[in-house]
Amino acid sequence: MIPLALAVALALSAPAPDLPDWSRLSRGEVVVSAEPAGRHRSVQAAILLDAPAERIWDVMVDCDGAPEFVPGLRECRVVEQGNGWEVLQHRVRISSLLPHVTYRFRATYRKPERIDFVRVSGDLDAMEGSWTLQPVDEGRTVVRYSVYLDPGFLAPQWLVRQALRQDLPELLRALRRRVASSP
Repeated sequence: MIPLALAVALALSAPAPDLPDWSRLSRGEVVVSAEPAGRHRSVQAAILLDAPAERIWDVMVDCDGAPEFVPGLRECRVVEQGNGWEVLQHRVRISSLLPHVTYRFRATYRKPERIDFVRVSGDLDAMEGSWTLQPVDEGRTVVRYSVYLDPGFLAPQWLVRQALRQDLPELLRALRRRVASSP
């Protein structure tokens, strides 16, 4: 199975559904769904964090610190950067039974509200998505993540989506813990 770590490490950047189920978010739940996204079906997840978008943004774009909290991410390295974008390289451990996966993706930043990402090279056939940060009230922010992933090895898309649906909540809970412990 393809764990969330792959998708997370793959990007640290993507959008989610329109405002997800507010009652579930306000209870601290992670809301996950699969939606059509252009010619693909993407998986979305959302969480409500008790922090302003700027603080969450700082955690999300900290490549050096990402392996400390992103499940499965072993390495994050900035390969190239320009005005409002970076090319990042991630090395991810999907499972103890599979080798590490290494890929590069371009992240385009619209601080502090959105990060779009797309695979540019590496072990994955396709990866694209986004993160959005939507301030809602009194210093709280809805963080939404959307990703389409084709690992390129024998894994049907329904299985990839199912694995992401199971793994994305842990990624967003890890982000919540990291943001809560950051200054």
